[in-house]
Amino acid sequence: MNPSKLIEYNRWANERTLASIPTDTDPSDRRLQLFGHILGGLRLWLLRMQFVPFDSPEYQAMKELVFPKSITWNQCKTEFEDISQKYGSFCSSLNLNNLEEIVHFRNLAGVPHQATMDEMVYHIVNHSTYHRGQIAQLVRAASGTPAQTDHFYYVNELHQHHP
Repeated sequence: MNPSKLIEYNRWANERTLASIPTDTDPSDRRLQLFGHILGGLRLWLLRMQFVPFDSPEYQAMKELVFPKSITWNQCKTEFEDISQKYGSFCSSLNLNNLEEIVHFRNLAGVPHQATMDEMVYHIVNHSTYHRGQIAQLVRAASGTPAQTDHFYYVNELHQHHP
């Protein structure tokens, strides 16, 4: 599957997940912490896919952003919009011929790793899906209605808008 399509699906599902969390939720609530973690992970993996060096200020700042202890709904919304725009720009510049290129990077602890660009895209979508499931459970436990974020619903919505 085209990575741009997966990233767009991920954006769609994350948007619906954030909308399932009440805007007045306490910033230390686990639902917002998890959503903030999704956003931090997206930002971190984008830095890796853009070959940003491990010792750069942007990369080092990720240690604080990936596991937020407190984040407001509005902060999540602003960060979501920003990272969505950045992924849109990244996807439009992505060379599909280089998806199998090996990217060397370090995790936040400094341990070296490598993956193809294609594998990285699958990871970020999987990571987001995992945490969206956790958020859905917490939304349901708080008597809310979790967002329908299955890929099937995304594709079905696309077909309704573009038959």
